[in-house]
Amino acid sequence: MVKTKQSQVLKVLIKDIFPNVKEGLVLEWYCIKCGKYSDNSVSCEHCRRPFGASDENKTKSNIGKIIGVLGVLAVVFFAFLIFNAGKPKEVETKPPINIIPAVSKWLEERPYYGTPKAVTEIPDWAMGKRQTVTLSSASGIIDYIFYLQGDSVVTVYKINSTGERIEVWRK
Repeated sequence: MVKTKQSQVLKVLIKDIFPNVKEGLVLEWYCIKCGKYSDNSVSCEHCRRPFGASDENKTKSNIGKIIGVLGVLAVVFFAFLIFNAGKPKEVETKPPINIIPAVSKWLEERPYYGTPKAVTEIPDWAMGKRQTVTLSSASGIIDYIFYLQGDSVVTVYKINSTGERIEVWRK
């Protein structure tokens, strides 16, 4: 090993601080760039890289990688937006519910009963028409039977879970 002035000064300082250290002890530094040991405490004797210096190029390359990845993600995101913007949105179309106009008007005047989900056609009764409408409300899905005379609802029955009819409204 080549002895330099810095390494000799360092040895003297070590002897002053640690008097029990033997004469033949040589303090060596490991260089992370070239992978060799050096007794020079300032820089590597082989590649001249200073010891303790930060590797700024490595930091800059990491920032460059991060910016590159974010750039690619931004391009993919905007490409997704552009290619999906022209496509019409698929809207689930439900078949129209054929509610008798008088029943529809009655339900519009009383929204607390719920919104119609389905209609079941049943035979007319002796005094007029009737229709079963399934309504969805906060209390669940409930079937109602509407009895009509002419163009107006005269009686509404709720069908409970056992199939029993309970009168809920009468004209």
